[in-house]
Amino acid sequence: ELEPVSWMQRDAGATPAELVARGRRELANRNFAAAEQALETARRLAPGNQQAWQLLIDTYSRRRRFAKALEAVDRLISLDPTAPLPYRTRGRIHQQLGRQTAAAADFARYRQLVDHLNASPGAKP
Repeated sequence: ELEPVSWMQRDAGATPAELVARGRRELANRNFAAAEQALETARRLAPGNQQAWQLLIDTYSRRRRFAKALEAVDRLISLDPTAPLPYRTRGRIHQQLGRQTAAAADFARYRQLVDHLNASPGAKP
């Protein structure tokens, strides 16, 4: 009879891209604990992987772990402060926490960055 394989054994040797793909599948299947495990491992292996951070934020939010989601979105913003979507995401998390002033500031920054992108020639929003 086969012994169950732990997530650490299963993820050993997996590339960050494979872990992100696994995390995305687990998230789509609403297996949030497995998604978080795969994505946390991907994040540790490749701290600059923006897809891993974005999926982690989604996973934390769905698990109502808003403090962790805020930490992750702050890290994502630090990787590219000119990307608009993380500001919108952080604004939504602040709304969930009842922090309307912080949410409004993030939504304003999001709109400012989107307007800037739309005004740039050849830019993709």
